Amino acid sequence: MKDIGKQINWYGWIYFNKTIPFISPLIIKFRQRKLRVISRGYSKIFNKEFLKNKNIKNLTVIEKEFRNKVFSEVDNYYSPIIFNNGLNFAKLICKHYFLKIIYVRKAYYPALNNEILYFFGKNKSKIIYPLPRIYRNFLKDYGIKFNDFFSDIYWYLFITFFYFIGLVVGLKNIFFSIFFCFIKPNLNSKKNYVYFNSLTLNCLPKDNRLNPNIINWYIDDNIKTQNNYICHNLKYSKNIYLENNIISYKKKIQYLNEFKGLIKFSFWFLKASFICLIDIFSGKWWHPLLFYESVNASMIRFQNSSNIPSKYFFNNSNFTYRPMWTYEAEKKSKIIMAFYSTNLRELKLKNIENPLPHYYIKESTWPYLYVWDLYDKKYFEKNIDLKTNIEIKGYIPFENGKKFDKEKSLKNLSVFDVQPTRDIFYKTIPEKYHDYYKFDNIINFLKVILSLTKFDIKIYIKRKRNIGSLAHPYYRNFIKIMEKNNQIEFVDSEVSAYDMIKKSRAVISIPFTSTAHIANKLNIPSIYFDPSGLIYDNDEALHNIKLINNLKSLEDWIKETFKP
Repeated sequence: MKDIGKQINWYGWIYFNKTIPFISPLIIKFRQRKLRVISRGYSKIFNKEFLKNKNIKNLTVIEKEFRNKVFSEVDNYYSPIIFNNGLNFAKLICKHYFLKIIYVRKAYYPALNNEILYFFGKNKSKIIYPLPRIYRNFLKDYGIKFNDFFSDIYWYLFITFFYFIGLVVGLKNIFFSIFFCFIKPNLNSKKNYVYFNSLTLNCLPKDNRLNPNIINWYIDDNIKTQNNYICHNLKYSKNIYLENNIISYKKKIQYLNEFKGLIKFSFWFLKASFICLIDIFSGKWWHPLLFYESVNASMIRFQNSSNIPSKYFFNNSNFTYRPMWTYEAEKKSKIIMAFYSTNLRELKLKNIENPLPHYYIKESTWPYLYVWDLYDKKYFEKNIDLKTNIEIKGYIPFENGKKFDKEKSLKNLSVFDVQPTRDIFYKTIPEKYHDYYKFDNIINFLKVILSLTKFDIKIYIKRKRNIGSLAHPYYRNFIKIMEKNNQIEFVDSEVSAYDMIKKSRAVISIPFTSTAHIANKLNIPSIYFDPSGLIYDNDEALHNIKLINNLKSLEDWIKETFKP
């Protein structure tokens, strides 16, 4: 199967590739074989004739109904010792954490949807997967068979593993907290500060504040605040002194530095460890599964207020699961989810039934959301069940980018697409945007862009990120054809989209990338181009940005926009 490629470092554990190279060919061969079976299973599970003959549903329906089933039981007991301030949301905490674990592909165990596809692709096989029996029985009603004996063993090893993670982290916290209480009692202390979670190095300011990034955005948004301490998760980064701001690394959850808090945590840890150990075998498996989360939450609960920031900032890459410790931090701090993207919604297409909002949007418990505009605010107000504080903040950048080293010109047209992945990678993702971002539609988008070279313009095309050989081979080959045209230039994915847009006369984006909104806010002509004609022209996800879905209208727009 040529589409799988020779190197498959995005699937499975690549530890052996790096440390024991001579084993690598065997590992790659195993991955290729498994991915072929997964691909075969995907073809079956989305084949209407196969589903009809087997009297089963397609994978999208199975996954949706499975999510509805998870933690729908009304008689589950949630221990106040484990959940404490998060007790009122215990069911949602458990559900979102559990789904995150089984559906997000990890190096050390496979995602559930991949194993289901493998089952349908390999005849006479049974799945061995760490699921509680109640959920295995639910999936059996869809024709999915499990090896219950080995799945039980796998499941108990699985939750025991999570229990031991919590145990080790708790003991480590006690040991280092003793150090801070008795030896370095003031080492952890810092004046009032804010904390940014899940940043990358490119989120930090460089030599100046010209580049937009989330830290610079925060400084501008809090311009009246002097002597800011801004902390983040990037352990090996250098301290940055910028104007009146000190930007530095700090542990997200600090060790305890007061003897009273240490004693309280130690007694709690003793009780919680015993409860979770018993519950591995008593059926209340969600307690040991979330023991690590509970340890973090209790560290916050018994923490000195001076070691807790006034604000915790998360970004939309963390949106699907709200950590348990934030329910404790919420009593002493402001928990903020800041969206650096407007591409948040389910995709509505004319050829499919309108989808419901993602479960993690409907069931969101984040207390504060920072969004770009009124369209996003209305969307969340409509679709989140709980009352949420939503503030409109305008454009929220995330990472720095390299400078766009071209002069600003009235002939510059910037184009932003979405790179289609290899088919096999697409098939392993549990939540897909249907087929809209597959290679054929993206190539149609680029073919139309190529046809615009008959106009006297210079076209710069920027891909969202460099995914190398993971990009679909047809897409990569078509890019090579386009590169031969002197009017087209492909821009490094690390170049700042903001800087590129500022130097452009106009911008074309594929729906629903955020670049269209950035251009709009800079008062630069901006449209979405939909080559498929499947996007509704009144879709609220457009944010009132013009949608064009045919070549004639696009050429008319180019003529009007670039007229002398």
